[in-house]
Amino acid sequence: MLLLLSGDVELNPGPMIDDQPSRQLFVKYLKQLVDWKPFALYLPGITQSDVNIIDKTKKNAKAAIHQIWLQVNPTASWRDVINALKQCKENELAKTIEHQMILESTEGTESMEVIDLTDEATSGKTPKDILQRHSDKLVHAISVNLCNVTDALYAKGLIPQQTKGDMHVLGLAENKKASYLVHVLEEQLEVSVSDPEQYLIDVCHVLINQQQHTLTDIATSILRQLRKTIPHSSVLNASIQAIEYYNISNDQKIHQFKTKEEEIETQNSLSEIEKNFTSLMVRVNKTFINFVEENPDSLSTIKLWLQNSCYMTDHKNIATEIDNAETVKIIFDIIRPLYDSIDCDLIMDMCEEFIPKEQELANKLSTHHQVVEIFYSSIPIKQLKNDLENSYQPYLANDLTKMPKIIIKLQNRWSGIKMKGLKRLIEKMLPLDLKQSILQYIEILTGSVTIHYYVLDCTADSLKEYTGGKLQFMRLIGIFSLYINDHPVHQDEENMNFTFRTSSPYISQSW
Repeated sequence: MLLLLSGDVELNPGPMIDDQPSRQLFVKYLKQLVDWKPFALYLPGITQSDVNIIDKTKKNAKAAIHQIWLQVNPTASWRDVINALKQCKENELAKTIEHQMILESTEGTESMEVIDLTDEATSGKTPKDILQRHSDKLVHAISVNLCNVTDALYAKGLIPQQTKGDMHVLGLAENKKASYLVHVLEEQLEVSVSDPEQYLIDVCHVLINQQQHTLTDIATSILRQLRKTIPHSSVLNASIQAIEYYNISNDQKIHQFKTKEEEIETQNSLSEIEKNFTSLMVRVNKTFINFVEENPDSLSTIKLWLQNSCYMTDHKNIATEIDNAETVKIIFDIIRPLYDSIDCDLIMDMCEEFIPKEQELANKLSTHHQVVEIFYSSIPIKQLKNDLENSYQPYLANDLTKMPKIIIKLQNRWSGIKMKGLKRLIEKMLPLDLKQSILQYIEILTGSVTIHYYVLDCTADSLKEYTGGKLQFMRLIGIFSLYINDHPVHQDEENMNFTFRTSSPYISQSW
């Protein structure tokens, strides 16, 4: 079942992403961060000298970072933490913290009551009982992607090696092998693991990371019944990111694309640019791997070239990592923060320097670059750039902390991946030395909230019949579209001016 809520949703938020991190939560959330030095250097105000001092004290590094950081940067926020984690490629940890901030910000909601229609009252049920209840749907979903699921479960130590081997045997139907795999998971829960609940949580995380819609829904349902937090994975990203609410006030400036069509065109162009660049980078990586295999001495030459290039001027820590890289594939992983689909000058220069004979690849990279330039010069993007400049330029010479928040209000739904592409594009529009400072004041709001329910023990027909009698109520609480199994039950034009304040007097009457 899919519900889309229109307009602004009013909340009574808890701790927000722009709040200053407390020492306790800062240390708690960053507990799993091993390589803390690059992260610390990306925090606004922290210098290499600070890092050296923390390193020498041999105390709790995370607590020491927090203490020094708040001294040099009184406006420190969770947003700075998340940006720093992303800069040093700790993307999964950044997602986890982002998700936690969203969850905490939606606690204490007064305007909306979420009613669970899914018969999931499972108090007293064991993890094995919960898994067994989902087993039939899980077998079917796993059979579609059996090898990848098996490999992922084995990599996390959740199934024995023998089971992995059994799943790769030819000649047996995929659904039978999937059924056996689920049986092994049930056995593990019953006799082989000391903490069955944590084991099932780990299995759910693996399923969600497969980025398959049905597996995600099943895993989400299991986690709900375990009453555990749902991880902020890329599959859930579109839904989770949509639930970032902000009250629009006088100290905020709102920008929109002129029309929905312009926004859709921008979204599609960004998507095509990302897809094309991904394909090109696969070829670039393979070509460089072959090049180094044929010319072993070239690896050291590539390292020296990169370390002495202009791209490393502000990235000394990356230059140091390159020195220890044992393969060209690792080098590409290390330099990943220095290029993307919009700015691929580094990749073009490397290809020109080391694989000049690969003319076809060079031509395709050049064509990609031209497409990006045309897109960047298009009227909607130019207008967005001008709007941003008009918002932040008056504060550059004075005090950026007094700059109002810049809200970019999207009129359509954007997936999590496409939202990230738009954020990268916006980052390119900002002054080089002030990017991180200005980014703190920019928020992107999606046009609607998307809520997915995986409903158990209830037929689609009975849900359609029930919700069909609640159309007036759905309009009053801001639901403008309702789909059950892709069947449109309710479809209205989105009301961008909707608020609960204006509709609340009539809600009880309609229910």
